[in-house]
Amino acid sequence: MIRALSIALATALLVMFTGCDSCRTPDPGDGPPRPYVSTSAPYSLEVPTTWTREPDGAINPDADFSASFEDRLFFMVIPQALPTFPRPDVDALKREALQVLEQAVDDLTVERRGSIELDGVSGRSVYALGTLGDQSVRYVTAYAVYDDFGFQIIAFSEAQHEELLLSEVDSLLSTWRFGTPQEATAPGTP
Repeated sequence: MIRALSIALATALLVMFTGCDSCRTPDPGDGPPRPYVSTSAPYSLEVPTTWTREPDGAINPDADFSASFEDRLFFMVIPQALPTFPRPDVDALKREALQVLEQAVDDLTVERRGSIELDGVSGRSVYALGTLGDQSVRYVTAYAVYDDFGFQIIAFSEAQHEELLLSEVDSLLSTWRFGTPQEATAPGTP
């Protein structure tokens, strides 16, 4: 599991700083948020039109969903089926993911750890700063366990966009819903 997380994170960081302009679909502009309902894991969320959905694998090969905001902010969801025994809890998931992040990012400093609630499910969050190449990078990550899945949610940007990153991540996560792919309905739909 750790090796898979290492590869996924390293790929995401590489794409963030090399860009993916050729793989982007045009943003349709202002309008109502677009629902995203995963077909492979039990969750859904709403994506504001200011965000551009990235093609599968563009930011991270393991991400079920990834998006960018004006080529400055990046957001992805990496769901993983969990083993049944021993079944890791949310703290174990967070520890493993942070070990991977520490290996991939120079001078990583975890500034805050806390609790988060996603659709009534308790999870964990981490707020960190690190260096990648010559860039100072801000990370906001969240972790949750639901059903038989562990969810790693990663958002990052250059440190100078910190306030925008926090605001946009809060907005995205406020629309998060858990449910089986068949049962999940996008937030805001009956």
